[in-house]
Amino acid sequence: IYGHVLSPPAHAETLSQRYGLVTVFRCPKERALSNFHMAVRNGVIPDCIETWLYGPVGRRMCQAYLRYLSGKNTVPECDQPTAVATAKSALAQFSVVGFLDDLLGFQTSIKSEFGVTPPMPRYNRAPSRTWTLSDKQTQRLEELLAPDRELYGFAEKHFRPKPSVRSENAVSASVLAKQMP
Repeated sequence: IYGHVLSPPAHAETLSQRYGLVTVFRCPKERALSNFHMAVRNGVIPDCIETWLYGPVGRRMCQAYLRYLSGKNTVPECDQPTAVATAKSALAQFSVVGFLDDLLGFQTSIKSEFGVTPPMPRYNRAPSRTWTLSDKQTQRLEELLAPDRELYGFAEKHFRPKPSVRSENAVSASVLAKQMP
C-alpha cells in the first residue's frame, strides 16, 4: 500500500504488529505551496492565494500530516491539540520515516530495517516556482502549518538519522588535508 493514505491510528497500531510502516516527510511549507500550485495548474482551484489561505481547501492542504496521521479528513481548530497527540502516537508506530531532502538516508534506513533498497522514482515532480507572500499571507500560512510543523519536528527528532561525530570529524579532516600544502 502506498500513496497519500488517510489512516486512523488504530490502523497504524494494528498494521505495525505485522508489517513495517514507512512514510516520507517533506518540509510542510514547501509541500503546502507545491500542493496549491499543483491544484491551480490542474484547474482544481483558482489562482488566488488569499482564497486558498482563508478557505477550507488551504487549511486541509496545509494540514496534510495532521489529517493523514490522525485519521480525520478535516480537523476543526478546537480539536487540533488532540489530533496532534493522536498523530504522534500513530507516527511512533512507523518503522521508517524518511525526509524528501534526504532520500539517500531514507533508502539507507529502509535497507537497514528491511534488507532491501527501494528505487526512488519521482513521478510527480513539478516545475519550481518562486513564492512571494505578503507578511500577512506568511503569518496566515504559518498559522495553518503549525500542526504539521509540530509533526515534522517530532518526526525529525525521532527518525532523522543523526550524523555521527566520527563522520563529521572524518569530513573535517578530509577538508583540512585538502587545504594543506
